[in-house]
Amino acid sequence: MFAAGLAILAFASCEPEEKRFVPDVSEITAEVDIRRFEQDLFRLDTANMAEELDSLQAKYPEFSEVYFNQLLGANDPRIAPQGPAAYVLGFINHPPVRQLYDSIQQHYPQMEALEQDFEQTFKYFRYYFPEEPMPTVTTFLSEYA
Repeated sequence: MFAAGLAILAFASCEPEEKRFVPDVSEITAEVDIRRFEQDLFRLDTANMAEELDSLQAKYPEFSEVYFNQLLGANDPRIAPQGPAAYVLGFINHPPVRQLYDSIQQHYPQMEALEQDFEQTFKYFRYYFPEEPMPTVTTFLSEYA
């Protein structure tokens, strides 16, 4: 549903400006929740990796399913024969991945500017889809996406 909302907004922006209807969303409130999955992942206590992964998956139940199973393949014994804890430990300690994480943290230590952009976008989402639940934004990193 969110993708449909973004598609509507994209198509609406193709109209000439004088014909374009832009709804007034100034009175609409839209709370933005940006969850920093990559920070939580890289802050895991690596001495207790299995337990830490369980906690992370409990905090991000829907997202961790996609991230660990579909993006990383950490639960696939063909990809991670030593198990998910060892595989994820190797992933977060892999030098290119660690460098990517460090670069992301330097460029995006805080998300205030992005939160403002998302807030405006979510106001339009709320305008067009008032009954839909507000989306949640989850940040992550992957070499494979």
